[in-house]
Amino acid sequence: TVTPNTDVAPDGTTTMDTLTATNAVTSYIQQIVTGLTAGAIYDVSFFIKAGSSAVSNITIFDSSISTTIANANWSWAGGIPGPASSTTGWNTVPVFTQVGTTGIYLVSGSFATGTFQSIGILIYPATLNTADSMKLWGIDLETGPVATSYIPTTSAPATRAADILS
Repeated sequence: TVTPNTDVAPDGTTTMDTLTATNAVTSYIQQIVTGLTAGAIYDVSFFIKAGSSAVSNITIFDSSISTTIANANWSWAGGIPGPASSTTGWNTVPVFTQVGTTGIYLVSGSFATGTFQSIGILIYPATLNTADSMKLWGIDLETGPVATSYIPTTSAPATRAADILS
């Protein structure tokens, strides 16, 4: 179950959602992404916050959800995620970076698409088939091995000024 707008997101708006798994059922949210370049490296990033889950997961599949491209679990010890465990298929294993002091973390990891031009991104709030939850906001997929700053979008692509590193 997705309960929208339950928490304050990193941008200061109340748009972070709560994902709650269904007891005794494998529960996840899914986004199919098409038009990718086969063999290219992509970075997936998103913001999370603890709910009641003990362990959560992200899995990247081919678009038919039959072949795993990359997979990672993370535990929620004391409301702090990570480190990633049971990882397979990542060029850069997902890392967790705290954002401010609000308990929000940026998760970012990179993977190669292999022969696939379409993928499925699945995020499981709880891996133990319990009715547990986590918070999620701002999923982003971009070309390259490193995430850039968050680019807010809704239904159409958007651009912004280049990131400047110092």
